[in-house]
Amino acid sequence: MAKKDSSAVSNNLSVSKQQLRDLITDTAMTMFKQKGIRSVTMDELSSHLAISKRTVYELFEDKESLLLYGMARDKDRESAEFADMDKSGLSILDLALRFYKKVIDEHKSICSQFYLDLEKYPRALALIKEFHRRDRNNAHTFYRRGVEEGMFRSDINYEVLDVILPDTAKPLPGANVLLRYGLDQVFKTLMMILLRGIATPEGQKKIEEILRTHPTL
Repeated sequence: MAKKDSSAVSNNLSVSKQQLRDLITDTAMTMFKQKGIRSVTMDELSSHLAISKRTVYELFEDKESLLLYGMARDKDRESAEFADMDKSGLSILDLALRFYKKVIDEHKSICSQFYLDLEKYPRALALIKEFHRRDRNNAHTFYRRGVEEGMFRSDINYEVLDVILPDTAKPLPGANVLLRYGLDQVFKTLMMILLRGIATPEGQKKIEEILRTHPTL
C-alpha cells in the first residue's frame, strides 16, 4: 500500500506538504510496529517510499520527531474512534469492553520490540505520560457516568484511584513481563481488574453478561 501511495508522491506535484508528512508518518509507524523503532533507518524509510532522505529530513528533524508525530496521530485516531463508538448509545461497560477489545486487537499486531524501543526515546516517554494525563482527565467523566448508570460503585474515591493507577500501570510494562505474556494479555488483565474492582453487583452481572454474549471480548 505504501509503495502505491509513494508513487503518487513522486509523480503528482500537487500533493501537499501535509499529505506527504502524513504519508511518511503512517508508513514509518507501520514499519516501526512491525520491526521495532531502532531497526528501521531513515534510509530504509525513504527507499521504501521512493523519496529522498533529504525530503524526509525537511519535514522531520530526526527519527524521534517522526515518532512523536506518529504517536500523536495514532492517539487522535483512537480518541475519534472512541467518540464514534460512544454515539451508538452503548452502556458504559459495553463501551469500555468493546473499546478495550479494539485497542487490544490493534496491539496484537505490534511487535514487542516496538514498546521496548520506546524506552530509548525520552521525548516519546514524556508524550506517553502526557497521554496518560489527558486520559485521567477524561476518566472523571467515565467514572461519573458509570456511577450514574449504577454500574460503578459510588463509595470509591476516584480521585485517589487516579493518583495510584499510574503507579500500578507504568507508561510501559517491564521488559520481562512484556516479552513473556505480550502487551495484549498485560493490558487485558489490568483492564479486567480495574473494571471488576469498581463495578457494583449489578455492574458485575453486566460484565459477565457482556463476556458471555460476546466471548471474543
